[in-house]
Amino acid sequence: MTFARINPIDHLDTLPRMPAWVTSARAETLEDVAFLSGAALAHLHLVVAREDVPHALLRDRLALRAAEACVAFSGRPERVGELRDAGPAGIAKLFTRRDFATS
Repeated sequence: MTFARINPIDHLDTLPRMPAWVTSARAETLEDVAFLSGAALAHLHLVVAREDVPHALLRDRLALRAAEACVAFSGRPERVGELRDAGPAGIAKLFTRRDFATS
């Protein structure tokens, strides 16, 4: 029995698009920044809430970015490539991955 492999890139047309006014508008005041940020977060919430979004992949990418920010903040030179590997840098990524999985 063979299974059809689903490629999430094929389904980008079904995801709701961010309105152009959110990304093209120029924020000139703090209120504009707050409004546009809220609009972007509301749109992100709609996209992430969908069942066809690969949540495990999204969690892994968020954990990797969080680990990169943590090691950079602590002054260590490791970046994304090193954090994916096993070793001391990979341990930092595993800790952040565990935190995202439980929340």
